[in-house]
Amino acid sequence: ARQFLQQLVSALTYLREGKAVPIIHRDIKPENILFVKNKSTGTLTLKLADFGWAVQHVPTSKRTTLCGTPEYLPPEVCLADRYSGAFDIWTLGVLMYEMLVGTTPFAVREDELEDDEDIQQAIVDKILSTKVIPVPDYFSDEARDLVLRLMDRNPSTRILLEEVARHPFLTGEPMPVESEDGPSA
Repeated sequence: ARQFLQQLVSALTYLREGKAVPIIHRDIKPENILFVKNKSTGTLTLKLADFGWAVQHVPTSKRTTLCGTPEYLPPEVCLADRYSGAFDIWTLGVLMYEMLVGTTPFAVREDELEDDEDIQQAIVDKILSTKVIPVPDYFSDEARDLVLRLMDRNPSTRILLEEVARHPFLTGEPMPVESEDGPSA
């Protein structure tokens, strides 16, 4: 999971800061991630696909278009609030959770619902009613911290993309130990 998240963060960083126009993808999910195998080394390289919902990222403006895939939507989109590039950060958190758990935190029992509209509404209701993401006990401290910061319900306090790239879960460094006096070196 770490290697693929590192590559996904690199792809998002390129979209935001590369030579091209800065982009918000708005539909990051497993179906939109491709892997290319290097024939000589056998290594897999992640490629982000399907830019159908992508838009230019203007840091000073916020979007209102309802788009994306229900299980990956951030709360601000579910509430029809204005949103920014923090959209992709939330989605990265859902994807990380899914890689480590095997399902998104907002999966619903589709067999108990009548149609696609009911399923979508149940997912949105679950996103909006989940105040704290249920993180399994087997998550490392680093994984727990990153997934909770990626999925901060408040987009203005959600971790920034450049912070994600330096996070201990992705760098392999241990989390700083905090004492009663605050973080230690």
